[in-house]
Amino acid sequence: MKNIISNDTIIAPITSVTGGSVCVIRISGKDSILLAKKAIGPFDISKNKGNTLCHGYIKNNGNILDEVIIALFRKPKSYTGEDVIEINCHANPFIVNNILQTFLDIGCRYAEPGEFTKRAFLNGKMDLIQAEAVQDIISSQSKLAVNNAISQLKGSLSKKIDFIRNQIINISSFLTLDLDFADGDIEIIEPEKVREEIEILIRSIEELAISYNAGKKFSNPMEVVIAGKPNVGKSSLMNALLEQERVIVSEIPGTTRDYIHEEIIIKDIIVKFIDTAGIRITENSIEIKGIEKTIKLFSRARLILLMLDLSQEPNKEDKNILKFISKRFSDKLLIIGNKKDLNISEEMRIFLENVRIKKINISAKKIQGINILKEEIYKIHQEDSKTGLEEIFITNERQYTKLIETKTSLKKVLDALANGLGYEFLAVDLKSAIDKISEITGEIATDDILNNIFKNFCIGK
Repeated sequence: MKNIISNDTIIAPITSVTGGSVCVIRISGKDSILLAKKAIGPFDISKNKGNTLCHGYIKNNGNILDEVIIALFRKPKSYTGEDVIEINCHANPFIVNNILQTFLDIGCRYAEPGEFTKRAFLNGKMDLIQAEAVQDIISSQSKLAVNNAISQLKGSLSKKIDFIRNQIINISSFLTLDLDFADGDIEIIEPEKVREEIEILIRSIEELAISYNAGKKFSNPMEVVIAGKPNVGKSSLMNALLEQERVIVSEIPGTTRDYIHEEIIIKDIIVKFIDTAGIRITENSIEIKGIEKTIKLFSRARLILLMLDLSQEPNKEDKNILKFISKRFSDKLLIIGNKKDLNISEEMRIFLENVRIKKINISAKKIQGINILKEEIYKIHQEDSKTGLEEIFITNERQYTKLIETKTSLKKVLDALANGLGYEFLAVDLKSAIDKISEITGEIATDDILNNIFKNFCIGK
């Protein structure tokens, strides 16, 4: 791998500059202690031991910019593997900017997105899976996804990938040794043994690959679509769930003309509620603004809440909406009977009794049954999380793609064996498999690969 570590000393805030009481500014590079010595007082920080905290001041031309706490980490025992200074200052944007400018003026460079973590990878502090896990910890939208990212940061997935990679290398080594003794009568490894080992590796890869679709789902908010005909109470339900009046509620049908979405936390998951425009369906046509977008929402959602007005007799529109959604999305449909605080229509009660889909009755206006609904949503999420997931699951598209490419190369090895080809032909595809799986952890990593990964990081990571 090409050594592309910059000799620059970089600086950036690693916490929010506003919205809190303290901001942390990180400096990393070979000159970080030397530059810090110029701007930090009243002591000489270069004399401090590593992994220590001290109280001091940031100064510029004799003027004190802020009273701070400074953490010193000496290489290699730091996040980046370089000498690192972390300044804990007051989170006033004027103070933060003055401190940043002071260090920029004396020789620091502003860090690029993900550059601290990129340096950690290049200095051998972590592999690419662990580096990507740093970003996943920040962006994960559920406790399950956060725990998985933390597990990957500790190296759980890396160990699995390394095991598979080492097994492929071992097989390749035996084939090479066998070729070296091709002129003799010694057979180092039999073709049948090669086939068995390759099939085991393919199964291991498939187990990880299968977890991708399920795992990706739990890395994002649980999307719940609120659907129903106009004026059935969708906006009122949205407001009740949010516990605030976010959506305009009106007696005029069709007040919500576009999709409105908000996110809330239910226990340890983030749920994204999407309030759709009212659906109008007749027996022969679908009259809905942006029907294509709505169907895409239904397809993408983990759950569809179909609202019906309990106080009204079900009409053809109610029946057609239910038929339309249940025919296509019955596995993710939950019927919400609204306005249970009013007199429930006998016709609606009988109608719902004959519908074999789970139902919850609420009053969005009176905030009745809302907690029961939230519990049901959480229960559905937890039931989903028990299916299709291994102890470690993949959420990263790059890692998934490289696993599939590795599997493809190994299948070519099996095809070559089935066709009776010599070991010299197998060696080519085994080399390809080793290269592909090596890209997952970064054993093989080009500038383009690294730049593509770290460009999506935020500045300060």
